[in-house]
Amino acid sequence: MMLTKDATLALRDSIQPHMQVAVRLTAIPLELKLLATLSFLSSGSYQRRIGQDFLSCMCQSSISGAIPQIIHALNAIMPQWITFPTEHDEIQTIQQT
Repeated sequence: MMLTKDATLALRDSIQPHMQVAVRLTAIPLELKLLATLSFLSSGSYQRRIGQDFLSCMCQSSISGAIPQIIHALNAIMPQWITFPTEHDEIQTIQQT
């Protein structure tokens, strides 16, 4: 499933408080870290994507460093974005669809 631009920006805004503030002038922007991580999670590989898209501007070590940072932030906001049914009625309704 593809995220819309608005959903991606909302996700970025949600994880931003959970990210360390970049000190270096040459730091990778949060948006690029997020997109690289989402791309990695969707494909399961960084290597297959080289040269195909925006990831070609990031080296493997940069992506390898960005992924744990973004995953940590995503885990922190997960309850805001993902809810699992807890009531018996909710579970039955989902099972019927």
